[in-house]
This record gives sequence, structure tokens and C-alpha cells, in this order.
Amino acid sequence: MEEEQLTIADFPQDVVDFLSSYEGFEFAQKFVEGFKLDKEKVSSVIRLVEDVVIRYVALEDLPKEIVSRFGLSQDVANAAAVEIASVRLLPLEGVIGDVSGAIRDWGGDIAGIRAQTQF
Repeated sequence: MEEEQLTIADFPQDVVDFLSSYEGFEFAQKFVEGFKLDKEKVSSVIRLVEDVVIRYVALEDLPKEIVSRFGLSQDVANAAAVEIASVRLLPLEGVIGDVSGAIRDWGGDIAGIRAQTQF
């Protein structure tokens, strides 16, 4: 039997609040600037984070999805995935799954990331 597609409304209010926070918008703006994407891509970054949370995009497919949506090379997409995961997904690891493992798989330093954050 096929699983029903989740929506943001299926998650606890604290998850919804985190995803819809102004900090998420600020992150998307900085991400777009940092990876030299068109400014119009800010909402696409926010949507990508949501798509991972609702499992429309599998966590392990995040780098491939970044290549597809933003046209970045695979190496740059891995770095971009680490950036997204460490800032916007790691705080939701209990909801999403093994974000730490994914960050390691993409070449990120999870110990360094954890040392810089409260997570």
C-alpha cells in the first residue's frame, strides 16, 4: 500500500514554527548569496527544506536535488547540502532521521558543526 504524502501540517507546532521562522528566510537569503544563485531562488531553498521534512525528497537525495533544482556541480551540491542540513535540518533530526550521518556522508564535519551550535 502506498504511503500518504505528508504535509507540514502533519508535524508538531514547534516544527512548523521552526520551518516558518524568519531565521529560515534569512538562511535562504544567505544561502542564495553564498552559492551565487539568482535572488529569486530564495523561496526555492525554503521549499527544498520543507520537501525534505515532508519526505517528498529523501534526505540522502538532497545533493542530487540541489544539482537538479539549482544547477550546481556535484561537489558544490555536496557542500550546499551540508550547509542546509547543518542549519535547517539538524535541529529537526528527531523528526527527519539521521541528519548527522548524511552530513558525514557528504563530507561535513559533524563534530565541528555540533561544537558551533546548541544541537
